[in-house]
Amino acid sequence: MDADSRPLARPQLQNNTLSTYLPLLYAAGVKQIMCASPLSMGLLRSAAAPQWHPASPALQDANQAAIRACAAKGLKLEDVALGYGFSSAKPQRAEGRETPTVVGLSTADEVHETMRVYRALYPAGGAKRTGREPGEPLEGAAQGLEAQLELEKECVRIFQESGTYNWTWAVGV
Repeated sequence: MDADSRPLARPQLQNNTLSTYLPLLYAAGVKQIMCASPLSMGLLRSAAAPQWHPASPALQDANQAAIRACAAKGLKLEDVALGYGFSSAKPQRAEGRETPTVVGLSTADEVHETMRVYRALYPAGGAKRTGREPGEPLEGAAQGLEAQLELEKECVRIFQESGTYNWTWAVGV
């Protein structure tokens, strides 16, 4: 697959299912798509997933491996996941608007941490929120994001090798 035709919509590190459907949604005339839960309902963070989380034991184990990989480089999984999740899910050359990312936050500290991650990746007048693959640099971003980008690829590899990449579950609406 050449660089102009490969799917680039990957809204979170563990699941890129949206990349399959996004071009179809645009072709069907959908004007706005939102990408929700870059933290996968609280799974992609350094703390244990909530008890109610429907992740399988295999996905929980892979998540622990991703946590360890991030910690070994001095970062938290939630920061890496948010950093990647803030990239627009819209493929770089696709029609349609940028894809807003919706993040659920519970405390003021989570709001501050999320904004810290966002500002580090997208300083005022800086990088553009275009779709990208894990580990690909952000167009116009500042230097110093090497560990972030490396860990994006490492986390995806962990989920792929565990067989839990793109694993999903039903949610009520």
